[in-house]
Amino acid sequence: MDSKSSKICYSVLAAVHSFSEFTVINGRFKDYISTVKDNGYQSLHTAVRYKQYFIEIQIRTVEMDIVAEEGNASHWSYKNQESYKDKTVKWLKEVLKDYTDFNDPLHFMKDMEKTIPLSRITAFTPTGDLITLPENATLLDFAYAIHEDLGNTCIGGTVNGKKVPISFKLSNKDEVAVETSKNQFPRRNWLNFVETSKARQRIRRFLNKKEKELFLEQGKSLMLNFFKATNKKLDASEFEKSQGFLKIVDKYSLPWKNKLEQFFIKLTTGEIKLRFAIKSLFSEEEIETLSIVYPHKVGDLFKEKKLKTVVNEDIEPAKDSIFIQGIGEVKDYNVAKCCHPVHGDPVVVYMSQTRGYILHKKNCNAVFNIEKERLNDAFWYTLNTYVIEFFIEIKNEKGAILSVVKEFDSFDLNISSLQVTSTTQKNDKGLMYVSVKGTDLKKLEEVKKTILKSKFVLSCEIHSVKNY
Repeated sequence: MDSKSSKICYSVLAAVHSFSEFTVINGRFKDYISTVKDNGYQSLHTAVRYKQYFIEIQIRTVEMDIVAEEGNASHWSYKNQESYKDKTVKWLKEVLKDYTDFNDPLHFMKDMEKTIPLSRITAFTPTGDLITLPENATLLDFAYAIHEDLGNTCIGGTVNGKKVPISFKLSNKDEVAVETSKNQFPRRNWLNFVETSKARQRIRRFLNKKEKELFLEQGKSLMLNFFKATNKKLDASEFEKSQGFLKIVDKYSLPWKNKLEQFFIKLTTGEIKLRFAIKSLFSEEEIETLSIVYPHKVGDLFKEKKLKTVVNEDIEPAKDSIFIQGIGEVKDYNVAKCCHPVHGDPVVVYMSQTRGYILHKKNCNAVFNIEKERLNDAFWYTLNTYVIEFFIEIKNEKGAILSVVKEFDSFDLNISSLQVTSTTQKNDKGLMYVSVKGTDLKKLEEVKKTILKSKFVLSCEIHSVKNY
């Protein structure tokens, strides 16, 4: 650094220690500025960890550095020796001259991490122009070093007369010719193999532009579909003047010049909350319509609307008990009249906060308007054959597996499959996967309770019930 002031050294130290990607290593800090060594040496020493790397950092002014390298006698020459330049600073200036995006510190650190090796190679164009690149640079790095458009449209090329792909790593003194295509454009996976920060910058810039264009189209398409579903026309000029849209512009401080474009982009990225946008642009009746037409995209945002459509269904009390996955036998439930499920139909239940369990056929349209978290698989106790799967944790002791098998046999349940795997490194526990076939689901809870009494069993769960 060019300043003689020791204060700036402490400012740099504070910046290093506050960087979120660094972990400061305790006990490695030394202050040789406030406590100068006998030989005149001054510097701040610290150490940090970045990912798997341990980095030793020394912070001092240029004058302090000359003393450190050449001793006290070098003081007199510092002011007059214009030729003295720090090679690292030279290199850093060279690296940063094409770097334009400093908004993402993590990207910057990753780029610098790949650029730090100072070993260089030189490659030549067919006309003899010399291009200097870091070691492990690819043909694509070479193309971007010449011109951005050449890199963006690069499809490969030749190295010393031999055809190679864009990811080909160059060697010192290679002669390189770049091939392009108007149909080529940067891909995200290019970032995985390019070596220079310039190439990464140009690729990201292109991808960000294309991404914004995609977000714009997606946001526009989403709103068009919502307007069609509610029998409205999306006229851009009228839309921009509407009170609902102006409310969104005000809340999210959208730029006035291209507010509509920014609205579509930020709606897609989630920066503008979809629920707020819908509430601002549509009436209560229109939101209810959208909740039915788009049960997941809109309905999940307005669960009160979904519940309203479900609550209005007709129901009747049930006569027979059913088995509900994860709960067991349930007698007190209602049957939906919209699909009127009967014995043998594949069924599900959902829990209404006001009317308890309500039974529907699995393919009933009303089911699609209910969030998945409120649904449970249900099964009739008669007329069906079921496959029931148990997960049983057992001790790895002699007779454990046989003991469990005998319990199933005592309930007249035929085991259709059985598998045992170890669950610990010590091999002292195991997990039994047991599938049985049966028609009497009322036995399940009784079977589970009996198995849990075994001295060999640590836990027992009814993992799943399926129609056979």
